[in-house]
Amino acid sequence: MPEDRVLRADAMVLKTVEAVLKSEELLNSISNMIAEKLNQKIEALTNVYQQKVSQLEEKLHNAHKTIDSLEQYSRRNSLRIHGLPVIANENTDEVVMKFCKEKLQFEVKKEMIDCSHRLGKKENRSKPLLVKFVTRNIKQEIDRKKSKLKRTKIVIREDLTPNESC
Repeated sequence: MPEDRVLRADAMVLKTVEAVLKSEELLNSISNMIAEKLNQKIEALTNVYQQKVSQLEEKLHNAHKTIDSLEQYSRRNSLRIHGLPVIANENTDEVVMKFCKEKLQFEVKKEMIDCSHRLGKKENRSKPLLVKFVTRNIKQEIDRKKSKLKRTKIVIREDLTPNESC
Protein backbone atom coordinates (compact mmCIF):
# COMPACT_ATOMS: atom_id res chain seq x y z
CA MET A 1 0.00 0.00 0.00
CA PRO A 2 2.80 2.46 0.40
CA GLU A 3 3.16 2.26 -3.38
CA ASP A 4 -0.39 3.43 -3.71
CA ARG A 5 0.40 6.45 -1.63
CA VAL A 6 3.41 7.28 -3.79
CA LEU A 7 1.35 6.92 -6.95
CA ARG A 8 -1.37 9.14 -5.54
CA ALA A 9 1.21 11.69 -4.43
CA ASP A 10 2.81 11.64 -7.90
CA ALA A 11 -0.60 12.12 -9.50
CA MET A 12 -1.34 14.98 -7.15
CA VAL A 13 1.97 16.65 -7.94
CA LEU A 14 1.31 16.18 -11.63
CA LYS A 15 -2.15 17.76 -11.33
CA THR A 16 -0.73 20.64 -9.33
CA VAL A 17 2.00 21.23 -11.93
CA GLU A 18 -0.58 21.11 -14.72
CA ALA A 19 -2.78 23.55 -12.83
CA VAL A 20 0.18 25.86 -12.26
CA LEU A 21 1.18 25.69 -15.91
CA LYS A 22 -2.37 26.51 -16.93
CA SER A 23 -2.41 29.49 -14.58
CA GLU A 24 -2.00 32.51 -16.87
CA GLU A 25 -1.31 34.77 -13.92
CA LEU A 26 1.70 32.70 -12.86
CA LEU A 27 3.02 32.46 -16.40
CA ASN A 28 2.70 36.23 -16.81
CA SER A 29 4.53 36.73 -13.54
CA ILE A 30 7.38 34.43 -14.60
CA SER A 31 7.48 36.04 -18.05
CA ASN A 32 7.66 39.52 -16.49
CA MET A 33 10.50 38.46 -14.16
CA ILE A 34 12.48 37.03 -17.09
CA ALA A 35 11.85 40.16 -19.18
CA GLU A 36 12.94 42.39 -16.30
CA LYS A 37 16.18 40.43 -15.80
CA LEU A 38 16.88 40.52 -19.54
CA ASN A 39 16.24 44.26 -19.67
CA GLN A 40 18.62 44.81 -16.76
CA LYS A 41 21.34 42.78 -18.51
CA ILE A 42 20.74 44.59 -21.82
CA GLU A 43 20.85 47.98 -20.10
CA ALA A 44 24.11 47.09 -18.34
CA LEU A 45 25.69 45.93 -21.62
CA THR A 46 24.38 49.01 -23.42
CA ASN A 47 25.98 51.27 -20.82
CA VAL A 48 29.31 49.46 -21.15
CA TYR A 49 29.27 49.75 -24.94
CA GLN A 50 28.16 53.39 -24.85
CA GLN A 51 31.16 54.17 -22.65
CA LYS A 52 33.46 52.29 -25.02
CA VAL A 53 32.01 54.12 -28.03
CA SER A 54 32.48 57.47 -26.27
CA GLN A 55 36.08 56.61 -25.46
CA LEU A 56 36.74 55.53 -29.05
CA GLU A 57 35.08 58.69 -30.43
CA GLU A 58 37.32 60.80 -28.20
CA LYS A 59 40.42 58.88 -29.32
CA LEU A 60 39.38 59.28 -32.96
CA HIS A 61 38.81 63.01 -32.49
CA ASN A 62 42.25 63.36 -30.89
CA ALA A 63 43.82 61.32 -33.69
CA HIS A 64 42.19 63.60 -36.30
CA LYS A 65 43.51 66.67 -34.48
CA THR A 66 47.01 65.17 -34.35
CA ILE A 67 46.94 64.22 -38.03
CA ASP A 68 45.72 67.70 -39.00
CA SER A 69 48.42 69.29 -36.87
CA LEU A 70 51.11 67.12 -38.45
CA GLU A 71 49.80 67.81 -41.94
CA GLN A 72 49.67 71.53 -41.22
CA TYR A 73 53.25 71.38 -39.96
CA SER A 74 54.36 69.58 -43.12
CA ARG A 75 52.85 72.43 -45.19
CA ARG A 76 54.66 75.23 -43.33
CA ASN A 77 57.02 75.91 -46.26
CA SER A 78 54.31 75.85 -48.94
CA LEU A 79 52.28 78.47 -50.81
CA ARG A 80 49.51 78.27 -53.39
CA ILE A 81 49.67 80.69 -56.27
CA HIS A 82 46.33 81.26 -58.01
CA GLY A 83 45.88 82.97 -61.35
CA LEU A 84 49.06 82.05 -63.20
CA PRO A 85 48.18 80.89 -66.72
CA VAL A 86 48.86 77.26 -67.56
CA ILE A 87 51.40 76.77 -70.33
CA ALA A 88 51.63 73.47 -72.23
CA ASN A 89 54.55 71.31 -71.06
CA GLU A 90 55.51 73.89 -68.44
CA ASN A 91 58.26 73.39 -65.89
CA THR A 92 56.53 74.63 -62.76
CA ASP A 93 59.81 75.40 -60.98
CA GLU A 94 60.74 77.76 -63.83
CA VAL A 95 57.25 79.29 -63.81
CA VAL A 96 57.68 80.07 -60.08
CA MET A 97 61.18 81.49 -60.54
CA LYS A 98 60.04 83.73 -63.43
CA PHE A 99 56.91 84.85 -61.58
CA CYS A 100 58.86 85.77 -58.42
CA LYS A 101 61.48 87.69 -60.35
CA GLU A 102 59.08 89.60 -62.62
CA LYS A 103 56.09 90.21 -60.33
CA LEU A 104 57.60 90.22 -56.83
CA GLN A 105 61.13 91.48 -57.59
CA PHE A 106 62.48 88.58 -55.57
CA GLU A 107 64.94 86.13 -57.08
CA VAL A 108 64.17 82.50 -56.40
CA LYS A 109 66.75 79.95 -57.50
CA LYS A 110 66.01 76.35 -58.37
CA GLU A 111 67.77 75.17 -55.16
CA MET A 112 65.27 77.19 -53.11
CA ILE A 113 62.31 75.13 -54.39
CA ASP A 114 61.73 71.70 -52.91
CA CYS A 115 58.91 70.86 -55.34
CA SER A 116 56.13 72.50 -57.31
CA HIS A 117 53.14 71.31 -59.29
CA ARG A 118 49.67 72.29 -60.45
CA LEU A 119 46.61 71.31 -58.44
CA GLY A 120 43.22 70.27 -59.74
CA LYS A 121 41.82 68.52 -62.76
CA LYS A 122 43.51 68.74 -66.14
CA GLU A 123 40.56 70.44 -67.84
CA ASN A 124 40.63 73.32 -65.35
CA ARG A 125 42.38 76.27 -67.06
CA SER A 126 43.26 78.22 -63.92
CA LYS A 127 44.76 75.50 -61.77
CA PRO A 128 46.61 76.83 -58.73
CA LEU A 129 50.31 76.21 -58.46
CA LEU A 130 51.53 74.59 -55.23
CA VAL A 131 55.11 75.44 -54.30
CA LYS A 132 57.03 73.95 -51.42
CA PHE A 133 60.19 75.88 -50.59
CA VAL A 134 63.29 74.47 -48.96
CA THR A 135 63.01 76.85 -46.00
CA ARG A 136 60.17 78.70 -44.34
CA ASN A 137 62.13 81.97 -44.63
CA ILE A 138 61.79 81.92 -48.42
CA LYS A 139 58.06 81.26 -48.16
CA GLN A 140 57.65 84.08 -45.63
CA GLU A 141 59.57 86.53 -47.82
CA ILE A 142 57.37 85.75 -50.82
CA ASP A 143 54.29 86.01 -48.62
CA ARG A 144 55.42 89.48 -47.50
CA LYS A 145 55.90 90.62 -51.08
CA LYS A 146 52.45 89.52 -52.27
CA SER A 147 51.14 93.05 -51.73
CA LYS A 148 52.81 93.89 -55.07
CA LEU A 149 50.11 91.78 -56.73
CA LYS A 150 47.28 94.20 -55.91
CA ARG A 151 45.08 94.94 -58.93
CA THR A 152 46.17 91.70 -60.62
CA LYS A 153 44.37 88.41 -60.96
CA ILE A 154 47.19 86.62 -59.15
CA VAL A 155 46.67 85.64 -55.50
CA ILE A 156 49.12 83.98 -53.12
CA ARG A 157 47.74 81.99 -50.19
CA GLU A 158 49.19 79.76 -47.53
CA ASP A 159 48.74 76.04 -48.14
CA LEU A 160 46.44 75.25 -45.22
CA THR A 161 44.64 72.03 -44.38
CA PRO A 162 40.85 72.11 -44.78
CA ASN A 163 40.44 72.37 -40.98
CA GLU A 164 42.86 75.30 -40.69
CA SER A 165 41.50 77.29 -43.63
CA CYS A 166 38.05 77.77 -42.02
